[in-house]
Amino acid sequence: MAVASLVLGILGIILIFIPFMATIAFILALIALIFGLIARGNLKTNGVSTGTPTIGVVLSVCTIALYILSWIWAYQAIAALQI
Repeated sequence: MAVASLVLGILGIILIFIPFMATIAFILALIALIFGLIARGNLKTNGVSTGTPTIGVVLSVCTIALYILSWIWAYQAIAALQI
């Protein structure tokens, strides 16, 4: 699950910058976040390094933040166009 979190986090951060792929990136980021948090919990109880799932969680949180910011920017742009 740790590697899946990392891979999905990387895919999410790449796809967020491709037009019309932001929703897919958001879904991948949510899955990566869930996988990363589960993997971190499992690895902490076993006393193993939690670096890989932590990076996946950070990337997924960044993707989710960029997704929310893109919606805010789009809303402001539409509001500015209305007279």
